[in-house]
Amino acid sequence: MKKIVILLFLLILTSCSKESGSQKSFENLMSTFQSGNEDQIIKISERNFSDNPFNQYFFEEAPFYLQSFKKIKYKIIEVKEDKNTATIKFLIEAPNLSEYSIEPYLKLSTSQLTFSGYNKKEILFQATNAAYSSILARNDLKYIKKELSLNIVKKRGEWIIDENSPDFIEFVAVLIDRKKSF
Repeated sequence: MKKIVILLFLLILTSCSKESGSQKSFENLMSTFQSGNEDQIIKISERNFSDNPFNQYFFEEAPFYLQSFKKIKYKIIEVKEDKNTATIKFLIEAPNLSEYSIEPYLKLSTSQLTFSGYNKKEILFQATNAAYSSILARNDLKYIKKELSLNIVKKRGEWIIDENSPDFIEFVAVLIDRKKSF
């Protein structure tokens, strides 16, 4: 009899701890960003963002973001799922690159690249990427820390972010370290 009660208790415990489909989808999104894999990020961005902000051209101009994404941390606080909609409340930490001035890096890099045969735009892109790459390598990197909520909806059998979520713009802003002004 004790074995049956223990088995029943374990069955109930395991069924209660299963992750929801929306949570798995969100965790997949976040782990893809954390991987820093450009192709995977572009693919998942196409599926989750209508304007696809993380596309090939974005990473050609700012490849340092792949390094930045690897440093993202998150913790799910709460998941509320009801049929084809869900709300995920989470804490996110991402590098706060706006805390650092890249001007000293730019002066050094542009003076070194000026004689390299690149045009000014290429020099600026290379210098900016080198500056942020150096900053991201720091041991004392500063982070933005935000508690956000995103709505996740099920469309054509897949859970995707609802871009009408109140914190959607803030979420993207944290990922790319921009103020909430776009």
